[in-house]
Amino acid sequence: MGVHRAEGPHRSRLTTSDPDEGTATPAAGESTGRWYEPEKNLTTQTWEAHLRRPLTRAEREDGLLSVVAGLSEAEVRKLMAWQDDREKTRPRTQVSRQRISGSW
Repeated sequence: MGVHRAEGPHRSRLTTSDPDEGTATPAAGESTGRWYEPEKNLTTQTWEAHLRRPLTRAEREDGLLSVVAGLSEAEVRKLMAWQDDREKTRPRTQVSRQRISGSW
């Protein structure tokens, strides 16, 4: 079984392939939550996790992060949980659906 990088819609992620089947399968422990599984950055020797989707403008303005990084996988998982809690408890702003009219 080999390990290689597979390109995803937002970023690359590790996958494993079985030489007998010749197909790529998700890496062990891959989940379907808000975050991709934490990975170790071999250049900086830190762990990081990326969101599966881009943040909205409102989420960015409320201080949510699209990437968290730490010195250990456990630290990154705590930061992921902290960001999830912030996302659940942040005030939701109502988007005005008024028509804007004027002469241009």
